[in-house]
Amino acid sequence: MNLAGVLLPKSFVSSLLVISLCVPASLAQEEKKIEFAEQTSFSCEEEKFDHPVPLDESAKKALASEQSIADLLRNQKLSVESIPEDWFTASEVHLSSPAEADLVVMGAHFARGAYTSTFWVLRKLQGGYRVVLRDNAHDVELQKTRTNGLRSIRSVIVALRSAQRLSTNLMEKPTKLQGAHHSLMRPRPR
Repeated sequence: MNLAGVLLPKSFVSSLLVISLCVPASLAQEEKKIEFAEQTSFSCEEEKFDHPVPLDESAKKALASEQSIADLLRNQKLSVESIPEDWFTASEVHLSSPAEADLVVMGAHFARGAYTSTFWVLRKLQGGYRVVLRDNAHDVELQKTRTNGLRSIRSVIVALRSAQRLSTNLMEKPTKLQGAHHSLMRPRPR
């Protein structure tokens, strides 16, 4: 028996080699998870979100259904398909489950003020996206708490001498309120 076989048996060397090949791969997977972590806090002071995503046609149609965007498109003589990419910054979020890709959208070159911007939350439904929240705020934060299976959203409005926080609970289905459709949002002052 040779001394090398006693001190470093073949099975030990083979195991060491396998471990050295597997560890970097598992670390790379962990880095990917961290890299693509969902952004939960959005501010009007940001030009772009941390992990911006392009808006597809369905998201653009949902935004174009908003009166302010429809008016802007008409004034600029643009179609929904020709909405410039630099009009918005968007980030994928998960209001219900990780399998569903919803969006938080902020106006990038319009719908912005000194201490506020317009934010839209778009919910992915079977027929495409639907605007479930439109809010003029300084910050929008997705909360860990849920109501009706959807994450609560906190808006921060900054004024000259104060800040106000509002929480919004989203409802899965629209409700009828005195014969008219009520939106999918229900604000709750905090």
